[in-house]
Amino acid sequence: MTRVVDEKRNIFRISFLLFTIAMIVFLLLLILAMIFYPGGNFAGLDIEYYSLVYNGICDMRELTSINGEPNIVSSTLLKIGIILFASRS
Repeated sequence: MTRVVDEKRNIFRISFLLFTIAMIVFLLLLILAMIFYPGGNFAGLDIEYYSLVYNGICDMRELTSINGEPNIVSSTLLKIGIILFASRS
């Protein structure tokens, strides 16, 4: 009986560890995407960086930012992070 409990406990530990690693990688990718975002927002304010108050994550998803600059790095990082988050949830 204890062998079954130990096996289930090990499965739970591995699952928790994988989930924790996936969340840390997701947060790192999200932070990197925010750093590489060229700027712009829907409010018309002239912001040259990512602002958590004025921008939404959906702003970073497009290949061209709101201010017209290319947004390839930020968009790619965000999409990889969201796919990773969705696959582990």
